[in-house]
Amino acid sequence: EKLPPYQYLVVFSQIISRVCHPNTEVFATLKDIILKLLQHYPQQCLWMMIAVSKSTLKPRAYRCKDILDTAKRNYTDLVKLIKDLNHLSDNLLDVCSYY
Repeated sequence: EKLPPYQYLVVFSQIISRVCHPNTEVFATLKDIILKLLQHYPQQCLWMMIAVSKSTLKPRAYRCKDILDTAKRNYTDLVKLIKDLNHLSDNLLDVCSYY
């Protein structure tokens, strides 16, 4: 809570890669950091979040979707953006699998 959100943005890829941490307290802290970043920098963070939510590893995808659902509940202005990016990523995956 003492660090401004932009300082976490620099290490966002490392934070998101630890989303499957087995310790629940660590995950809760990571979730809080990610939610803070989504609130302040949604367009920068959602690309990686959407990619992780499509992971073939079920626990990783589940935790990411949990964070995105919490973000949609807490920050209603993100609902449309998350929906649109999810739709875009689905279409991009369809194009990739088509060719």
